[in-house]
Amino acid sequence: MAEHTKTAAELKDEGNKFYAQKQYAEAYDKYGAAIAQDPNNAILYSNRAACSLGQQKYGLAIDDAEKATSLNPSYAKAWARLATAQDASAILAHKSAIARTGGAKAKSVPTWQKALDSLPKSGLSDAEKKQKAEYAAGLLSAQQSLPVHLKNVIGKTPWECANAMRLRRELPANSSAWVILTAAEEYNEGVRKMMMVKKLRTPQGTRMEGHLGTIAEITNGIIRDERIFHISSNDWISKFNDQVALEAQQTGAWTNGRSELVIQETPQRLRDLGWNKVRPALSTTLRCWIMRAFLEGGFRGNHALAVELLGDVLVVLDWGQRIYKDVPNEDKGAIFSHTFKRAVTCLHLDHFMQAHDDGRGPNSKFPLEDLFEEADAVLHEIEAHPSPESYPGDPGFVLAFYSYPAGHALSMKGFYHARMARRCYPDGVAAEDHLRKSANFYLEAAEKFPEDDEKHAFYLNCAVENFFMSGTEARVTLGLLKRIRLAIPKMNKIWAESAMSKQGREKIFARALETEKELLAGVASGQFTLSDKPMPNWESMKSVHPHAHAQK
Repeated sequence: MAEHTKTAAELKDEGNKFYAQKQYAEAYDKYGAAIAQDPNNAILYSNRAACSLGQQKYGLAIDDAEKATSLNPSYAKAWARLATAQDASAILAHKSAIARTGGAKAKSVPTWQKALDSLPKSGLSDAEKKQKAEYAAGLLSAQQSLPVHLKNVIGKTPWECANAMRLRRELPANSSAWVILTAAEEYNEGVRKMMMVKKLRTPQGTRMEGHLGTIAEITNGIIRDERIFHISSNDWISKFNDQVALEAQQTGAWTNGRSELVIQETPQRLRDLGWNKVRPALSTTLRCWIMRAFLEGGFRGNHALAVELLGDVLVVLDWGQRIYKDVPNEDKGAIFSHTFKRAVTCLHLDHFMQAHDDGRGPNSKFPLEDLFEEADAVLHEIEAHPSPESYPGDPGFVLAFYSYPAGHALSMKGFYHARMARRCYPDGVAAEDHLRKSANFYLEAAEKFPEDDEKHAFYLNCAVENFFMSGTEARVTLGLLKRIRLAIPKMNKIWAESAMSKQGREKIFARALETEKELLAGVASGQFTLSDKPMPNWESMKSVHPHAHAQK
């Protein structure tokens, strides 16, 4: 049958068949013929845009996707294809740098948001839930300038910079590079295997095929250093969901219920099956909860749900450590180790703090007092289980699971006192006391991180900010400002292109450097002495750090 005698629907069906077989050029022609028959059909333009994406013809994809969205502004899939084309086009335009910068980023962020907004607000089908997850991943990637195609990023990420320094034999023993390097090895290997998962259709139904232990590798990387997380493809979320389905099925993980059900059923499973079967089931269950919390908090900003999920993980870990304290770790698994639980607790602290800020106030569902107590408990737990002097074969282990958690907990106590100071006004004396305590806790936190870690300089900045606000001699604040200045070049060798650097980090450090110059000039001119307590007119920086530690 000649093309001109076929209906648009027939041509579309033929195009769909070619597209399913990845014959994008043939599918493109069929959709084009269908458009000639039905020029106001948004689906046809969107489908043709998908063909252009498959052929890496991003300009054509943008043209067709824009036409589709103009014909149907509520067509979610068309908005997503437009955003994908914008991202890919941006990557080609910035081959030598991290993708999504400047104008290209500005284009894709609202487009991804429109894709999300065009989905139903409730009652989503399974397919729509999958779309929502993928669009949320695209949006977060655009917002945080995370690379969509890492092949175009050469030597810019912290782990790549760290590896380059390692190859040049430039890494000191006490360096944040060792932590992020191992985190990258674990996370990237897990993601590599995850991207290989396949969904096979058989006469008996759908079957998953892939590697087991992948979720463990991904979570191991994240709990070692959460800054390793990055999205490497637009189907990352859907692949992760497939991997979860595979591992849950193969290990017998709990797919329903919460901590109470796991605690209730584990003893009977152990009697029936033994640790060799129960260990992977428990590990997969808790690691999936951890990842869901990480993604809910990071992608959707649902920190309350993240707190709930991580709280369930901690309940099971507390119970298991207590009930099975005499069972060797080789049998019950690494999840019941002190270091694993400590890392999960730090994630819980992060999301608890952010949940508090989402609904702050004396009547918050996430009270500051609870945050302080949990942070204090982390410090006591580390003291009860001190670190080994070294960990053979893993030079970053002690930093990642002892020093960093201690620094993390101390920063939370600093955050607590900074927030409590705001509640004290107009009682200036009480507020000053809280600010001074906050500064000292932040200073202690900074000491737990190597000088080349961005958190070292950042917590020093939090400390000096609160010292300024509480009235502190210039000799103290100048000493801290000098330490920030000296740390920045070391930090930039590894962390110049970190997520924090995209969120305003450089502004606060520039402010610190300028303040140091002004104070030194003031001392030199006799405007004030080192014993005076100058207070610069600093406006606290907002949204600078993933954990928002600076006062707001």
